[in-house]
Amino acid sequence: MCLTSMPDSGFFVITGVGEAIMATLMAPFVRDVLHADALAYGAISAAQAIGGLAGGAVVALLGHRISPWPAVAWGAFTFGLLDLMLFLYPLFTPLLWPAFALMVLVGLPGALMAASGMTIIQTAAGPEHRGRVFGTFLAFEAIAMPAGTLAAGTLGELGIVPVIAAQGAGYCLAGLVLAVAGHKIKNTAGVRREPSFTPAVTRHS
Repeated sequence: MCLTSMPDSGFFVITGVGEAIMATLMAPFVRDVLHADALAYGAISAAQAIGGLAGGAVVALLGHRISPWPAVAWGAFTFGLLDLMLFLYPLFTPLLWPAFALMVLVGLPGALMAASGMTIIQTAAGPEHRGRVFGTFLAFEAIAMPAGTLAAGTLGELGIVPVIAAQGAGYCLAGLVLAVAGHKIKNTAGVRREPSFTPAVTRHS
């Protein structure tokens, strides 16, 4: 499997842009959309951390039962769906507590996505190439994130919600692309059986 081709590198580009958009617009989202203060922003960030810890614990207990490709694909899709719910629910209700609940819930698919993604890279690349593969993916993400920051800063003036919602939509798209790619790889002759994965440290939500 060529790890530096689509959809692998595309996943890092799409999610890198999304992460940068969220990092840029999350504080304005809390202030201008949720109409909350700095204390609420800090509490939402803490809820995210709690969700990541809980998700990591669950994946550590159950991750060995799940195949990596479906795990990263549906983890990314669910992650994006929960983020979309987070960014869009204020259009229907002014309540603040759903933001805390959704930030906790997103920890599980986030941990699942991170652990299974690292497993795919580690098992598909030989020891002599593994460092270069990781470096290549991180380079794709590093290139994508400034683009996301620039887009968020430019387009955010037009409306915070539609721009920040692109982060969740991007993860959903990336998850679906990986699901299709994983299915094709599974059905390709000569591909070795995927191992179960050892959980790794989760990335943001």
